[in-house]
Amino acid sequence: MMEKTFRITFFLKARKNTSNNLYYIFLRITVNGEQKELSTKVDWPKKRWSPKLGMAIGNKKDALQLNAYLHSVKMKVMQARQKLMDEGKELTVQAIRNLLLGESEENQFLLEIFQRHNEHMESLLGSEFAPKTLERYKTSLSHTRDYIRWKYDKEDLEIKKLDYEFIADYEYWFKSVRKCSHNTTVKYLANMKKVVLDCVRRGAYLNQQERQYF
Repeated sequence: MMEKTFRITFFLKARKNTSNNLYYIFLRITVNGEQKELSTKVDWPKKRWSPKLGMAIGNKKDALQLNAYLHSVKMKVMQARQKLMDEGKELTVQAIRNLLLGESEENQFLLEIFQRHNEHMESLLGSEFAPKTLERYKTSLSHTRDYIRWKYDKEDLEIKKLDYEFIADYEYWFKSVRKCSHNTTVKYLANMKKVVLDCVRRGAYLNQQERQYF
């Protein structure tokens, strides 16, 4: 499907320490109102930057070199966009990001991501999360593994295959197979929603139609 809006913008973002007057240059990609920001790994003085044009000001050698580099980054974004269109894939900001960073959407699996989520949570115990919260998510991971085996006869499931049927049967499984109450089931569904949406925010591919179920 052709996107309604598509924009590429370069902008400055303040560093923690701006005593040297240098700011990070970030790339912002917008597709149909959804945005993703990526660092260009370049910094630049604010007084030599045009916010309106999104480029360096002046004809000095370093400014010309920077603008040439930013143009090459823009061309890579355009090439990623064209590749998705040529292959008939849905054009989303996440899909473009994945191509730019060389990340394959096909290798992202739900249980692997769930496990990484829990490991990240465990590293923040005491500062951001309580032990009982971690234990709840570990239990959710175990139940999700059992559910995937029950429904798909598989050990894991690709993120891109999540759909309405997955989440509807997930709820059914808790109530019928696990004999959970409605309130308990809702809590497990909320855990799943958090993991999936966190995964999407980190760049995983899940098309807009299926994302509404989470």
